[in-house]
Amino acid sequence: MRESRRMKTKKDSRKRVLIVAPHPPFPLFESTNIRIWKLAGLLKEKYAFSLATFVSEATFNDRVALSAMKLRLAMLFEKTYLVPASSENLWTDFLDKKVSEGPAFERMGGVLQKALREERYDLVEIEHIQMAGCRRFVFGPPTILVEHDVGWVWFNNSLHAGRRGWPVHERVRAWLKGLWSHYWTAEAFQGVVLTSPEDMRWWDTWGPSTVPTGYVPLGVDLSRFSFRKVEPEMRRPELLFVGYFHHPPNADAARYFLDEIWPLILDELPDARITFVGAGVPAWLKERAGKNVRVEGYVEDIVGAFKAAHVFVVPTRLGWGIKGKIVEAFAVGLPVAATPSAMSGFPPETRGFVRLGRDAGEFAKETINLLKNKTLRQSMVLPARQWVEKNLSWEKCAERLDAFYRRVSAPDRSYGNSGILWR
Repeated sequence: MRESRRMKTKKDSRKRVLIVAPHPPFPLFESTNIRIWKLAGLLKEKYAFSLATFVSEATFNDRVALSAMKLRLAMLFEKTYLVPASSENLWTDFLDKKVSEGPAFERMGGVLQKALREERYDLVEIEHIQMAGCRRFVFGPPTILVEHDVGWVWFNNSLHAGRRGWPVHERVRAWLKGLWSHYWTAEAFQGVVLTSPEDMRWWDTWGPSTVPTGYVPLGVDLSRFSFRKVEPEMRRPELLFVGYFHHPPNADAARYFLDEIWPLILDELPDARITFVGAGVPAWLKERAGKNVRVEGYVEDIVGAFKAAHVFVVPTRLGWGIKGKIVEAFAVGLPVAATPSAMSGFPPETRGFVRLGRDAGEFAKETINLLKNKTLRQSMVLPARQWVEKNLSWEKCAERLDAFYRRVSAPDRSYGNSGILWR
């Protein structure tokens, strides 16, 4: 009985954190999901986490699927608040209108206010700028924003650049509106978490100086993504593309690769094959499947997909930031061919771990060189793994987030940027 009381006291002494997310953090098919699940799991001895999130109306109305989801989430979260939403693509919606408009967000607002009345939370964490409109429903506890990719605010490197059907003046107007909205939205928070050094540098220059920032990068499970000592035999050159296809930069990258890069590679290596892995595969990509193109969609064993490939391609043109899939490729020991945009969030010392292609021709050339040169592939992978071990274990990321939680929730918290990047 005494032991039970001690355990209860310990549990009650934890600070309570409410995470507000665009979708549930399980299954672990996307970097946001993995980040929430891993960091909350590592910090659960110090913090009691609850979750408020949108779910698809199909899942919400399926009693079996909803019950299974609740059981899984209960493993980590003390309370879960699930809000049905008809749109699963907040990324596109965010560019077209204020994200806080619409019935789904009004329902989320009611749920948040109810949760805050029922429980005393010490901190509220809102994931993604697309969810920042939920800030207006939160009163009382300090509220922080986790901004996963500030790159969209740069016109030539943003989601707006992908809207090639828009007149230039409309793209400029939408971009300026988003930039202005981003600045004033961020000012409403007591702290902002950024996930790459490039984001930190941008914030130092353009972000509100009164809002404290913390650097918490995307990590990697080093035991799960173990380093492969030997690459698979090359019966045919195998390339891998990984991405959550509801995210416009990933869909754009897949189309760019197939339309402009892939034909150049096949001219040189006609037996090569590219495998596309990730949830939300669009219909047009499924139609491209064939002898040299395999479309797997969501897979349970993403590590197996990494270890079966010879080269990992990341032809991203939109956004910046640290890409979790590149970190995972580094960890496994899979050589990477990428665009400068895909690597823009990484520090300079990582440039030697990848082959960069600034346009379709150069990307194809670098990928072909990697596929033909085993010595080159082997020379890249071990330094990349060692760098990940030093900088991006989930344990190190959890330490950073814990420090930022304590800083923001402290009564005498100081304002300004964290000043900490790669240490």
